[in-house]
Amino acid sequence: MTKENGVKMANSQPAGNSRERSLSLPNLVEQLKLLPTEAFTRMRILQPEIGCGNVCADCSQLASPSIWSLTNNGLGHLMTSIATVADESGIKLGSERSRHPDTIFPYLDNDIGSYPFFLELLQSFSKSLGIKAKFTTIGWSRHNKELQEMHERINSDNLDSLTAVSFSLTSYTRALKPAQKFTTPEEYIADLANALKTYRPAIDTLGTGKESGCITLRFKPLVNSHENELDDSFIDGFHVIHSGPYLLISKEKQKPEKSSISFSKDGLIFDQPGLDYFVIVSDNLGNEHKWQEEARSAVHSLSVGAPLKLDGTIQESKLFLLSNSEGQYYALDPDFQEDGSFKGKFFYQKTDKRLRSGYNNSERYFLNSLIEYKKSLGLRSGDLLPNASWEDVDAVIWILENKASDLSKYDRKASLYIKDEVLLLVKTLKKVLQLADYSPAYFFDPNFTVDTGQILNQGRAIKDFKGLTATPNLPTNPQHERVINTWEKETVWRWAVTPLLNGVRPIGKNMPQIMPGIIVQELSPASLMPFDSEGQRLREYVIEMDLADFEHIDGKQRLVQKKRIPGVRDQV
Repeated sequence: MTKENGVKMANSQPAGNSRERSLSLPNLVEQLKLLPTEAFTRMRILQPEIGCGNVCADCSQLASPSIWSLTNNGLGHLMTSIATVADESGIKLGSERSRHPDTIFPYLDNDIGSYPFFLELLQSFSKSLGIKAKFTTIGWSRHNKELQEMHERINSDNLDSLTAVSFSLTSYTRALKPAQKFTTPEEYIADLANALKTYRPAIDTLGTGKESGCITLRFKPLVNSHENELDDSFIDGFHVIHSGPYLLISKEKQKPEKSSISFSKDGLIFDQPGLDYFVIVSDNLGNEHKWQEEARSAVHSLSVGAPLKLDGTIQESKLFLLSNSEGQYYALDPDFQEDGSFKGKFFYQKTDKRLRSGYNNSERYFLNSLIEYKKSLGLRSGDLLPNASWEDVDAVIWILENKASDLSKYDRKASLYIKDEVLLLVKTLKKVLQLADYSPAYFFDPNFTVDTGQILNQGRAIKDFKGLTATPNLPTNPQHERVINTWEKETVWRWAVTPLLNGVRPIGKNMPQIMPGIIVQELSPASLMPFDSEGQRLREYVIEMDLADFEHIDGKQRLVQKKRIPGVRDQV
C-alpha cells in the first residue's frame, strides 16, 4: 500500500473485503492530522456529494448522474473530525487563499441545492469552523418536501452561514427542454421560481451582486466552423478577412501586429493598438467561390467612397491579432464598449493544433438590449430602474425580437440564435420573476440579472466550439482569459466524496476506490484539475470512512423517483 506521511495515496487499493475494512478503519481524526496543512488552509471546495442528476449538456465538470453522498451521520462524523483537527492545530479552513478566504464552496460537479443535508453542513461551517459558504443552484424540486423544508429553515434561521446566493439559468439544463421523459419546462420554471422565492430573505439580507445575490444567464456559443483555411489575404494592399457572412477590410494598407493582453479593473489592456476595419455583414458572402469577387468590389467601393453594391450592413470596428496555445486568432471589438455593451467577434485560423477555422459571434444580445432600452430612458447601463413595469420588460423583449428580424435580412444564423437561444432564456427569466413575486426592477438590476455571455470552454462545452478549439479548458478569447485572471494564483484544495469501484468507471473527475471515503486533492486554480501547468499530477490523498457513511443513487430514473432533480412532475 502506497502511503505518504501515513495517509493513503489516492491511487492505492486497500486489501480485504468491505466488512473486514469497516471493522479496522483508521481513526478519522488521526487520518486528518497526517494531511498537509495546506489541505486545510487552502481548502476551496468541500463536497458532501458528487454527481448531478441535472446532466446539463455544457457541464464544465463532466458531472455524472451517479450520485455518491455523505449521509447525515457521515457528514457529522467528517465535520466534527475536521473541527477537532482545526481547533487543535489552530488553523482556519481556507484562510491562506487570496480570494474569499472566509468562504468554502460546497459544489463542483454537484448541485448543492438538491443535497438533503445542506443545512447541517452550513451549521457545521458557521458554528464549528467559523466559516461560510456560497450557494449556487439551478433549482430543486418543490415537490420534495424534505428539500423544501430544509431551504426554508436556512432562510429563516441560518442566513449568517451564507456569503452569496446564485441561481443559474441556461438553455443547457435538460429540464428546460421539451419532450423529456421525466421533466417538463413548465415544472422546471415553477421550481426555479420557487427557489428564488424561498431565498428572497437571503437576497434581501445579502443584497444584489455577483458576490452576494444574483441570477446568471449563460448562453451557447454562436459558432460557425469549416475545414478550410480562414480566408485571410490582401486585396490591392488592403487586409481582408472573410468567414461566413463577415467580411473585414482594413481602412489602411496594413494588418494588426500581434498583441499581448494584461488586465485591469477597467478592462483589457493591449500592448499593440487595434486597427480600424470596415465590417460588412451579408449572407451573400457565404458562397466561397463568390466572396473574393464581392470583396474586390467592396475594397474598390470603400477606397473611392462609393456605395457598396452588396446587400447587408457596414460598420467600423477595431481589430486585434491575439493568440493562445493553439495559434493566432483575430479579435474584433474584444472588450466592452464605453456604454457597457459587448459586440465581440473572433476569427480563428486553422493550425496544427486547431482543427478548424471559422468565427465565434460573442455579441451579448440580451445585455445590449437592456442597455439600449435604458438609453431610451436617459439612463446608463449600470443605472437601476426601481419603478419598472412588466411593460418595460416587454419592451426589452421587443428590442430583441426586432433585432432578430433585422438580422434575418443579412445574418440568418445570428437571427435564429436570438430567437432560439436568447429569447428563450429572457422570456423564461420573465416568467420566473413573475412566479417568484419579484418586481420587474430585478430584471433591470445589473447586479441581480447578470448576462455572463457565452459559456466558457470547460468540460462538455468544448463540443459546442465546433473545432475552433481542441484543448479542454483553453481560453478561446480575452474575456475567458479575464475570468481566469480573477481566480486564485496558487493551488487550492478540494475535499470530496469518492465513488465506490463497482465495475463501472464514473464519468467526470472522480476516480473510484475500493472503499468509499473522502479524496483530498490539490488543484490547479485555473482548471480545477489535479495537474500543474506541466501536466504533472498534484498531491492527492484518500481519507477512509465506513461504507455506512455514504448513500449511492445510480441513474436519473432513481433521482426522479426521489425528486432529487428540478423539473419533475409531482406524480412520477
